[in-house]
Amino acid sequence: MNIPKDMPISGFIDVKEDKNGALKEISFKNEASFNFAFDIVDAIAESEPDRRAMIHISRDKTERVYTFGDMKRHSARVANYLRFLGIKKGDRVMLVLKRHYQFWFAILALHKIGAVAVPASNLLLKNDFEYRFKKGRIDAILCTADGEVSYEVDKAAKTYKGLRAKIMVGGKRQGWRSLNRDIKYFSSHFPKPEGEDYACGDDPMVMFFTSGTTEYPKLAMHSYRYPLGHYITAKYWHHVDPEGIHFAISDTGWGKALWGKLYGQWMCGTCVFTYDFDKFDAKDILRMIEKYKITTFCAPPTVYRVLVHMKLEKYDLSSLKYVTTAGEALNPEIYERFKEKTGLSLMEGFGQTETTLTVGNLYGMTPRPGSMGKPSPMYDISLMLPDGTEAESYEEGEIVIYTGDPKLGKVHPPNGLFLGYYDDEEKTAGVWHDGYYHTGDTAYVDD
Repeated sequence: MNIPKDMPISGFIDVKEDKNGALKEISFKNEASFNFAFDIVDAIAESEPDRRAMIHISRDKTERVYTFGDMKRHSARVANYLRFLGIKKGDRVMLVLKRHYQFWFAILALHKIGAVAVPASNLLLKNDFEYRFKKGRIDAILCTADGEVSYEVDKAAKTYKGLRAKIMVGGKRQGWRSLNRDIKYFSSHFPKPEGEDYACGDDPMVMFFTSGTTEYPKLAMHSYRYPLGHYITAKYWHHVDPEGIHFAISDTGWGKALWGKLYGQWMCGTCVFTYDFDKFDAKDILRMIEKYKITTFCAPPTVYRVLVHMKLEKYDLSSLKYVTTAGEALNPEIYERFKEKTGLSLMEGFGQTETTLTVGNLYGMTPRPGSMGKPSPMYDISLMLPDGTEAESYEEGEIVIYTGDPKLGKVHPPNGLFLGYYDDEEKTAGVWHDGYYHTGDTAYVDD
């Protein structure tokens, strides 16, 4: 079964499934011209303007529902506003917006302009911002009014003079522009750029700072092809329902948010659910799943470790059809306890900031507790020993992704794999050489 022709993504992806709907093959077309904001969001807005795109619940429990038509209009307003402020194709714009609904307006606007989105955490302090501003050569920032983070930005800006615009979301402060106040003065129509002004294909689209646990964070740069790599994430790992609602826990400051709150889900036409909480409360999350009839749910193993200790029978979770997890290894005991309590199998997956889902328990597979699954059909993955040979069964090796033979001039990085580390050829060459991207993570293959 292929993708229905009335879905905009059908113009860019072909798939082959078995008789049960499990993915066998995936191929791409027209990706050199792909721009997610125009080719998916605006295209759905044209054909189904009233299709729900997002249910958003604010910290105070205010409920907002946005359609694809709304997303097209609001992102156009923000794009016109940012252009008015001088933001152009290739500029780098940091987004420190927690789970505010304005994040979606802003990132789509940046995709339309061709400016590079740089999501970041609201937990950063002065020194963190100083490093990130300089490393990413940040031109502008959209920042939440919540907490003290905007003050940390101001402290960092004293030693970094590259910020051309500081835009506050959800409040006002001296020295900052106000998105909420200013946006109403701009048109809800944004004309599609033409020629060299149109961003697509291999143009840089989004950059993520890596976790940086042992060294300064690197800045992984992805192209406009990147969202295409998340079709598998949503369709065959999250197994979203076009008429359902997908809930992913992640904050927008981290790459995982774009795995579960935007690209793949909207390519499938699925509504995403966003709860803009400050502090994780398991009871709150369960009440949300119950009230809004969430159909698919994704969270890190730490969340499931809490949930298995809850009295889940007190909540109506019957709407949940599929649950997934990633971010760290899933303890088999947690898998078994969650399944015992809910009847649902946790489908584990693996990927990095530099990639999309590379290994996972995809739809149609029978998960094995303690196993992160099988390689995605989109990636040519092997386990490599230090001497460059392939590991045998039960022999631990590094997870590597084949990208083509540079000696033959045949380098074809898969959609979803990063372009490299921004402005750092040395670190890029350290992980991407001899025709392979080296993840640095190890695993073994069983029988």
